[in-house]
Amino acid sequence: MIRLGKIILETQPVMDQMNAIHWKARREKFRSAHEREINLYQMSKQILKQKHGVTEIRLSAWQQEKAELEAANDKLYQEYKPLKEKMKGIMEIKRQIKTVEQAKERKHQIEQPER
Repeated sequence: MIRLGKIILETQPVMDQMNAIHWKARREKFRSAHEREINLYQMSKQILKQKHGVTEIRLSAWQQEKAELEAANDKLYQEYKPLKEKMKGIMEIKRQIKTVEQAKERKHQIEQPER
């Protein structure tokens, strides 16, 4: 959303210039000269409206919300990190137990030939 908002703010002057032109021929000439910027503006507006339901660009509010979410994510990761290390240890123990069980089973099969 932030990237799309920046695109809209950067291309807004081009749209304002085009909208100020009232003569159709001059307007089409301007449009063909600035086609890329106009298409970026229109696509960005459409994506924000359809996917996010946003019609008003509030870039600073979005950036603040993103910073808050990143801070919350970092805090949760600090809580998650010790649990992740414990889980790694548990999974290693589980893997070693499985290896020992498989070794015992192979040994048992070698000692007990099929009848």
